[in-house]
Amino acid sequence: MSTRSILGLIYMVQGLKQMGEDPEPVLARHGLTLAQLDPSTRIERSREMRIYADLAETVKDPLVGLKLGGFYGLAGYGPLIMLLMTCATAYEAFQIGIRYQGLTYLFGTLRFEPGDKLSALVLTPMPMTPRAFRFRVDGEVSGTYKLVRDMQLTLGVDIHAERIDMPYPRPPEAAPMPTPCTAACATSNSWPSRPAPRPWPTGCLPTSACSAAATPRPTTWPAPWACPSAPCGVR
Repeated sequence: MSTRSILGLIYMVQGLKQMGEDPEPVLARHGLTLAQLDPSTRIERSREMRIYADLAETVKDPLVGLKLGGFYGLAGYGPLIMLLMTCATAYEAFQIGIRYQGLTYLFGTLRFEPGDKLSALVLTPMPMTPRAFRFRVDGEVSGTYKLVRDMQLTLGVDIHAERIDMPYPRPPEAAPMPTPCTAACATSNSWPSRPAPRPWPTGCLPTSACSAAATPRPTTWPAPWACPSAPCGVR
């Protein structure tokens, strides 16, 4: 694999520490410490992925990946943000974001599917072991969603998420989570072999991920824009 900025790993490790997790033993296993991580350096993507996979096995909070998006600020995207800020419309910004997604911290592949009434922002994740898969999916989707929200505020455009599709069933720990939504985030499950959606209890995860226009659809989380959920299947 190629190399990229180590900033994505730094943001994640700092976020984990602020949420009470201890990423240092995993970093030490890979010959690193947080103090040694230099924002100006680059890291091999394969090495970064191994670190993420190991971190996923150690986190105590199963929802931690959903909360990590808040630690990725616009400034961290560097040249990409400067490109996005020159866009005249939200559509143009999506096209630029897709074209230069290599400048983001994604391991999955992002695409945009325009529609007459609803458009879909779809993130196809890399195959990984179950815990690492959910950890990365949740983190990438929450980060992408926060980027979209930040760009909405910065550009002054009016866009909102009608639905968020998830690539895994709603986890049991989602139900007791306090929801910041002004309206309940109802959910349904049709992934992958349930033809009839089954209503889930209300409750909104603060981010989510993956597969928007696929048929059959993965787990679907309809959510108002006020919900700090995330895309990868945002319509």
